[in-house]
Amino acid sequence: HTYTGMVLAHAVIAVPFVVIPVLTALELLDPNLARASAACGAMPATTFWRITLPSIRPAVASGALFAFATSFDDVVIALLLAGAEQHTLPQEMFSGLRDSITPAMLAVATIMIAISNSLIQRISRDFSTLSASWPAVAENSTNGAMNTAPARLTSALGSSEVSVVAWNATKMTS
Repeated sequence: HTYTGMVLAHAVIAVPFVVIPVLTALELLDPNLARASAACGAMPATTFWRITLPSIRPAVASGALFAFATSFDDVVIALLLAGAEQHTLPQEMFSGLRDSITPAMLAVATIMIAISNSLIQRISRDFSTLSASWPAVAENSTNGAMNTAPARLTSALGSSEVSVVAWNATKMTS
């Protein structure tokens, strides 16, 4: 009945929802991007923050959203592991449903619906932007390999020389 136990229980439940999409995104990441960045003289930390993380950001965001939703939905964990002094929002909402529906609970439900709607609109807008860029990516592919490293490095590192070096590094590794 400790706070640490509840955090660990929620982490055990939520970790697969984060690990699976992030590992999938890392597997689909073009390794030529990191090679081209290193060929341009970027440190590994710079490569991670400017190349890798922006590329896998949608997977990280979806994993975080699924982990939050799963953790928020598991009121049973909160009921079983929370101590007498610990009160989580799902636990309070569940106990409120048993006793009576209060205006505070209705306000929380309204806020949750508004946040869910805004997230759905944001995700659909991001996917429509992503799907609009798919034909351009498909046109740049040769032999099944994506040759988008020069464009991504130029936008990430902000130098015209980077695109020339990255293009050469991509061609040498292909």
